[in-house]
Amino acid sequence: MFIKYKNEKIVNLGNVSNIFIDNHEDGSGKVIFNMNYSVKIFSNKFTPDYVYWNYQTEEELNEVKGIFMPFIDAMSWVKPEENGQRYINTQCISSISIDENKNRVIFNLNYNVTHPKDNNKLTSDFVFFNFSDKEAFNNFKNKWL
Repeated sequence: MFIKYKNEKIVNLGNVSNIFIDNHEDGSGKVIFNMNYSVKIFSNKFTPDYVYWNYQTEEELNEVKGIFMPFIDAMSWVKPEENGQRYINTQCISSISIDENKNRVIFNLNYNVTHPKDNNKLTSDFVFFNFSDKEAFNNFKNKWL
């Protein structure tokens, strides 16, 4: 499951926990592949390793999506329903929490990171989906959960 785009790093989708598309106002941006393992960085913090691919236009973003989407579809990843959400590898999800009051689904992932409020503790990494309204939230739950 190795994928490549232009002169960017080759990515093994089997080691990717989630994918985030970071769009900029000018149409450029990055596709960020967050890995399913952590690395130790400065101050002894653990954070997910990542690789990103740059794109300059919406056309290039569509090219990048055309490279990874066939694999995402075949592997049954959770797909974003609204802006700001990520593609999530179901093989990396250890548990799911539902917050009915906030229209939020929280995906706990199966690798550790440094706790955001205490650098001396580890916690599982997580990704959450916020929904703009109750209907979108319920549709997502009915589709995926």
